[in-house]
Amino acid sequence: MRFLALLLVCGCGEKGFTKEDIDKTKASIRAKLGKQDGVEITELVLMKESANKLTGFVKIRVGGREVGIDCEATYYPDNPGDEKTLWKCPGAQAAIARGASGSRADVDLARIQVGKWKADLDMWALAAKSDKACAEISLREVGKFSTNEEVSGSELRDPWGKPIQIMCSDAGVRGIYSFGPNKRDDAGDGDDVASWRAR
Repeated sequence: MRFLALLLVCGCGEKGFTKEDIDKTKASIRAKLGKQDGVEITELVLMKESANKLTGFVKIRVGGREVGIDCEATYYPDNPGDEKTLWKCPGAQAAIARGASGSRADVDLARIQVGKWKADLDMWALAAKSDKACAEISLREVGKFSTNEEVSGSELRDPWGKPIQIMCSDAGVRGIYSFGPNKRDDAGDGDDVASWRAR
């Protein structure tokens, strides 16, 4: 009798989420949300609220922004096979769409910045007739020549907060580029926004 009472109090006899079930649920969430273009899952936490319910969150990075979304999963012991667990992360698709849309707007803004800096650099190169090697040219110097004023730090950065770059080649200046949404210097390739590429 004491043994039965102990089972009822601790819930030890309850069927529900096992560690393996939790791992499978996390893998399913990662597979579903992470397969979409431009989406990176940076963190995923699920904890047992009860034997048959998990709650937690997923953090996704999309369009250079990180968003946290609440998730939950329920265990249905009577369902067949792999259908025992059903999960949902309400708002995930809307957050991904908002992030992607913000990313497109940021890419458009970066294109405008890169185009402006390329035009200013070309004008500076013609008018200044400088002997400077490409690696010695600074956008701050080009901007001051173009506007006759000091250039603010924000004008020298792309929408993701990274410095806009001058690309040099053996022949001199190749063009201007931004690191793009991934905020990494891909030397004008990858998702970089470059003046010499149509995007």
